[in-house]
Amino acid sequence: MSVKSAVFVRSDEAISWSVSPRHGHISSPMSRAAFAERAGLIEGNIHNGIESGKFFPETQGGIPDKDAPTDSANIAPPVDGKIASGERPGAAYLDRIDIEWDKHKVYPGEALDFIWYFSAQHKYRRFNYFITRADWDPGKPLSRAQFESKPFATYLNTHHPHWEYPIEVMWPGQPTTHTLKLPMRKGYHVLLGVWEIAETDKAFYQVVDLDFLSNGGEGQRPPSPTNVKVTNVEFNSVSLVWEQPSANFYIERYIISRNGKEIVGIDASHRNYTDNNVKPLTQYVYSVESIDELGNRSMPSSSVTVITPADSEDAPPTPPQDLHSMGETEKTVSLMWNASISIVPLDAYIIYRDGRDIHRVPYTMLEWVDQDVMPDTSYRYYVTAINNKQQESVPSNVICVHTDSNGGSEYPDWKLNTLYEVGDIVRDGGKLWRCLAKHTSYDPSWAPSGSDGFTLWTEIK
Repeated sequence: MSVKSAVFVRSDEAISWSVSPRHGHISSPMSRAAFAERAGLIEGNIHNGIESGKFFPETQGGIPDKDAPTDSANIAPPVDGKIASGERPGAAYLDRIDIEWDKHKVYPGEALDFIWYFSAQHKYRRFNYFITRADWDPGKPLSRAQFESKPFATYLNTHHPHWEYPIEVMWPGQPTTHTLKLPMRKGYHVLLGVWEIAETDKAFYQVVDLDFLSNGGEGQRPPSPTNVKVTNVEFNSVSLVWEQPSANFYIERYIISRNGKEIVGIDASHRNYTDNNVKPLTQYVYSVESIDELGNRSMPSSSVTVITPADSEDAPPTPPQDLHSMGETEKTVSLMWNASISIVPLDAYIIYRDGRDIHRVPYTMLEWVDQDVMPDTSYRYYVTAINNKQQESVPSNVICVHTDSNGGSEYPDWKLNTLYEVGDIVRDGGKLWRCLAKHTSYDPSWAPSGSDGFTLWTEIK
């Protein structure tokens, strides 16, 4: 199959959205979480989901955004000693102080590109970058006292309120590169990158370990490979080529990364690579780095994005990715997922609760709020995609959620001569019912389990 029959674009162009689980991470320089995950020391793919309350270094929740008061208020940011893990149990290893973490050699004052790779689209408010104090103590847990109190770099989205702007305006782009002028430091230091979301109460935390060298950085890094291109795409392979960065600069080898993870190193005599470990109908982002004879490493090249074709012309959509809850209340469960890919245009997403098809949303929607739930109750959800040929994907991942308690109070029993509003919940006949129409219960047959109750009430299952 020729590359012309597949879809691939540069990272700064519009792309069809299909991504791996969770939300986002710093792909270059590699974060502590990415190193640990690659070594099998933390839960797989959790480096994309180190999510906690926004507005670090604040310690409390319920704080409105100073630049956009209509954004969601925060929940409490991670506590001291659990900043690297974001208090995620599966990432607790990242908070240890007895580990010799992999470090990136950098130079004081160097302009260094930090590249974020995202696996879910969110309307962002800002990116903040913090650095440990000049006199910080690596022998103590990471805490607010170990970091400078203010970020040394901030990237702010000034559009608000966020709901008046489409995702194209509020979305930082895939990938997003920030060129940071590093502070003046010596020796080992920790950089903390925080991606804050406008429409939720959370942010994503990324810790990067740096080793500041004493000599100046000018000319210390080899140049990055240039003109990286995709030459062929099959359902099970992607072929790349690139150009030598400079004929006057000795390069020993190249490192190829896919979706922010290193996948192979090859000798500099080769300037091409075929990745035979890909899946059909999946998006991949590739970049290449140069390594010189001293082990100095270039910044990543410009990335290229490719979507592999299907292995069959009649293939159903791929399953939606990373179904997750954005929060539960007594009466609601807020769901979000990542898009499917389909050769035939997508038609809709189908939401299943406890194995039952309960709702459909247009393919343009990647979130939905279930308002037909009971408090203090567990539910299981999954989502499928369906295309215009009515081909349905296999299910997404399954999630289990538990709604909030209503504080111990029972829903009231249905009563005569009582005014009921739409959405009120009552107990009748050993079941819970939701009011469909405002009315006063003048007649016993209007009870939810009565002969005429079906016109006024619906059972909550």
